[in-house]
Amino acid sequence: MEMKVKGIICVFSLFLLVVGLNGSAVGMDDLSALRKKAKERSENQEKEIFDAMSEREEKYKTPNGDVTSEVKIFSKGKKMRIERLIRVMNQGDQDGNAEGIMNIILFDGQKAWEFTSLFGKEKGKREISNKKWEERQRLKTWWKWLPEESKIVGRETVSDQDCYIIDVNGEKQVPYNKIWISSRNLRMVKGIKKYGKRTKLITHSDFRTLIKDLEFPFRSEMYVNGKLQSTAITKSFEINKGLSDEIFDPEKVEVKGLDFTEALDEVFSKTIPHGKWSPGIPKQEIPDNIPSDVREKIEGLYSKKARHRMKAAHALGKMGERAVPAIPFLIAMLDDDTPVIMGDFYKRTPGGAASSALSQMGRPAIEPLISILKEGNNKVRLESLMALQNLYRRIKDSRIIDAVIEALNEGNLKVKIRAVIILKEIKSPRAIEALSTAMQDKDVEVRKKIVHVFKSIKDPRTVEPLIAALKDEDKEIRRIAAEGLSRNKAPIAVDPLINASKDQDASVRRAAILALDSHKDILRVREVFIDALKDPDVTVRRSALSIIAQNPVKWSLEPLIFALQDKDPKIRKRSTLGLAYLCDGHAVGPLIKALKDSNKGVRKGAAGALGGLYTKTKDPRIVDPLIEATQDIEPEVRENAVGALKIKDPRITKILNMALKDKEPGVRGAAARSLKSIKDEQSVEHLIPLLKDENIEVRIEAIGALREMKDERVFEPLFAVVKDKSYRNTRALKMKHPFRRIEDDRELAIKVLGEKGDPRAIIPLAALLKDNAEEQKYRYKAAEALGRINDPRAIDTLIQTLEDKDKIVRQYAAEALARRKDRRVLPTLLDGLNDKNVFVRQKAASSLWHFKDDRFVEPLIKALDDKDGYVQEASARALGRIGDPRAVEPLINALTKKGMAAGWARAELQAITKVNFGHDVKKWKAWWIKNKETCIKFNKIEIQMKENTDPELVEYLIKAIRDQYPYTRKRAARALAYSKDSRVLTCLINALNDPNPGVRASAALALGIKGESGAVVSLNRSLSDEDKEVRSAVAYALQKLRDKRSVEPLIIALNDPNRLVKAAVIWALMDIGDPRSIEPLIKTLRDQDPSIRSVALRALKKMTGESFSRDPEAWLKWWNETKK
Repeated sequence: MEMKVKGIICVFSLFLLVVGLNGSAVGMDDLSALRKKAKERSENQEKEIFDAMSEREEKYKTPNGDVTSEVKIFSKGKKMRIERLIRVMNQGDQDGNAEGIMNIILFDGQKAWEFTSLFGKEKGKREISNKKWEERQRLKTWWKWLPEESKIVGRETVSDQDCYIIDVNGEKQVPYNKIWISSRNLRMVKGIKKYGKRTKLITHSDFRTLIKDLEFPFRSEMYVNGKLQSTAITKSFEINKGLSDEIFDPEKVEVKGLDFTEALDEVFSKTIPHGKWSPGIPKQEIPDNIPSDVREKIEGLYSKKARHRMKAAHALGKMGERAVPAIPFLIAMLDDDTPVIMGDFYKRTPGGAASSALSQMGRPAIEPLISILKEGNNKVRLESLMALQNLYRRIKDSRIIDAVIEALNEGNLKVKIRAVIILKEIKSPRAIEALSTAMQDKDVEVRKKIVHVFKSIKDPRTVEPLIAALKDEDKEIRRIAAEGLSRNKAPIAVDPLINASKDQDASVRRAAILALDSHKDILRVREVFIDALKDPDVTVRRSALSIIAQNPVKWSLEPLIFALQDKDPKIRKRSTLGLAYLCDGHAVGPLIKALKDSNKGVRKGAAGALGGLYTKTKDPRIVDPLIEATQDIEPEVRENAVGALKIKDPRITKILNMALKDKEPGVRGAAARSLKSIKDEQSVEHLIPLLKDENIEVRIEAIGALREMKDERVFEPLFAVVKDKSYRNTRALKMKHPFRRIEDDRELAIKVLGEKGDPRAIIPLAALLKDNAEEQKYRYKAAEALGRINDPRAIDTLIQTLEDKDKIVRQYAAEALARRKDRRVLPTLLDGLNDKNVFVRQKAASSLWHFKDDRFVEPLIKALDDKDGYVQEASARALGRIGDPRAVEPLINALTKKGMAAGWARAELQAITKVNFGHDVKKWKAWWIKNKETCIKFNKIEIQMKENTDPELVEYLIKAIRDQYPYTRKRAARALAYSKDSRVLTCLINALNDPNPGVRASAALALGIKGESGAVVSLNRSLSDEDKEVRSAVAYALQKLRDKRSVEPLIIALNDPNRLVKAAVIWALMDIGDPRSIEPLIKTLRDQDPSIRSVALRALKKMTGESFSRDPEAWLKWWNETKK
């Protein structure tokens, strides 16, 4: 069995969790203030300490004596080097490892490495990820890792230090459950962490002053379950000694004597408890009549060195069933637990290797393993179970299940736990039944493991065992059972969960509340949640409120208003968000009161909620309290209040103009956003100074506001921003919005000038575009902006840019000209298709889409074979728009390409041919061979009909719509969409009954394009056509006709089984806009398909002007109140 051991090399890193910084006594019981003070002191100390060097001795107690480690730590700014020399024997022990084992961890300010020989074949250094290094450093500082939910629960004197006692609360993984922080120096003096039945205690003492106001503990001790396990004593600590940078250079690190594999085995064999192994079968009993290589490896099992025995076992496993003669010898080695530490720091044993080998020998190994499972000692049985587990993955043999179930009823705890793990993996009815029976086991760890298994399996058969586990005497089992019932939902679990919500343990109550969240019978569980809001435990109250606030319409106003009175500020803040979502005028009063709350987070939430309420209700009571909140002492509150005042009123405009001068950038930015919504021209003169604000985000918001103004005064200041070449640092913005493409203020100003289209912008934009010394991104933006200005001078500038030295700038200019369909750009675009730069080819291919010219067909066909997927995709789109038959065969071949190119090829083939065979290349090729001439012919006819409805062509099409060949009828129906001949309506209505579904679909589309209201009744009937493509085409036609006679048939069609038809029906109802369809569309928000829910939501928003997200209850409540 493998067990991860970071062992002696890193166990002492626990002592690096000496945390916090020093200072004079702090008289405060507010944890946030304490954390803030510690952070400030840390930052101040970083300014004073340029480098530091310390030496310490660490001792770790083992069953075979003490292990000593000598540690040196060097630091300089962010750079760090930790050297650890581990000594196991006395220096005079000639047989031992007198020199010790050296391990070095180094961070050079950018990357981290570990230097050792213990990483397999690659000797020397191993890189540590920056994420892992940063996490290590974070855990050394208590105020960085301490969760927000933690709280100060008292004070106590520890090691002559007056300490704050902090309970560490929160769901994320933390190094301690409780810590003691010195009120004098703000360092951690003591910390406790519980791991199941183990309790770890760390203490720090002997604090000494290094420089003024900087104390450091020179002694640290670790206890496990009350027994001293390790001690660290600092021998020296020096600061600001001018350490050389060479110390932190990874290229100059030397670790002598790197090859420690044998020594390491000896070290761990003396420090890790294990039995003394001897062969169970005499070596002379190895058979002679077996393959020589098998015999050789069996003999290797008798080596005195554990590492060699392990390698021999692995070699036998690789031989598979050829090594069956080795089975009894491998079974005899299963109890060999001599530790062998591999390069990845995992402890392995020869017994584990034997187990792995046996699992590779197939059916012949099953019976021997089952026999030893019944007869062997506990170590052997565990390894036997592991082997059987791996065998079952290859061979689904029922004998293995029987053996594992039998082991589950055996007395040893570890054996039973392993049996549970295996049965979890099997998941058969017999396995679940056996686990259910074992829930009566007297050992709590077995029951706990089983209930964990049931929690992880989504299976209705686990419901009853989980319900039974809600009454277990162990609180953790009850909690896990409740969590399991959240995953395995069943009506019979509701009452047991309601009872569990009254459990004496808070964690059980919380889990039960979360599990009841998904229950649909609100009346049945409503009181449970309301009672939970009164629970003495804050985590239970928070869980109940989070569920209510997520869907407040379902729970109504009262619980949220009640939660506003809670003593926990997080609950009060969360309730403000829920009240905002309700859009109920009754919430205005409580939220106005919350603006006076003592907690800034609550006031901030209330301000934001009132802003949202005003948008929906226009309640005049909201305005004055929000105005008052703009003067709040906390910037976050002012920011939300200012951001909420999106009200077109001279009084509000004046307040927002004043807020533009606030000392906090967040408030200034919020004021600009509100003025952007109001669009009050009187604010222009107040916004213009913000274009020079020190904060880039404020400058961006100001430009966004000026973007909406039509005032002539905005141009000159925007010109000034465009001309400003000073460096823009957008790093903070990118970190704040990691998934957005961030435009700095200069880029945005260029874009805004282009959008406004004022010819006055040509000169500054042209100057920027022509300046080769400028950053490329600004020149790109200038080209795009000039392309938006409808002035010959802008076009001339872009034409001149086609000769620019920078080929990417040329392509941006070409793209801008292509949008204007200026044909002078074509040589540049065609050259760009063959450019070495992939970005140039992408721009060229996408720009050619704007030109529907068959002269580009051949270059675009060639571009279909480009190495870049986007070039392929853009070329396919351009070819489809041109519609030339020469593109059909290349597009068919493109169906085999990866990514979006194949999808666009299919779509464009359908556009050209009006048929769809998906991505089936064979069908497309066969069809094209047969129908090529007809397709080309009708494509030309359709173009002619769009330009001029020739009477002779109409006569031909009227005859063709009755042709015996379906494709001819289909194309004729489509072409007749552009005819005004009175006979066409009858022809198309008749075609709705054509035996071919493609013809019926084309006829429906044609009726929609023609806008023939006389076809509505016939189209309504066709909504029930047996073919989904026809039903989808009919819905599209009805969308175009917008006739209220289609509303009822379309409402019925909302139940269509096909996703695409259902979406087309929703679009049709949206465009018709009849109120009768609102309630059916609200019900569609419960559709299982998320895409249908999205389309329905979009339709509802357009039809009503309201927005309640995807919450059908909120929509229904609003509709019931509004429809009359």
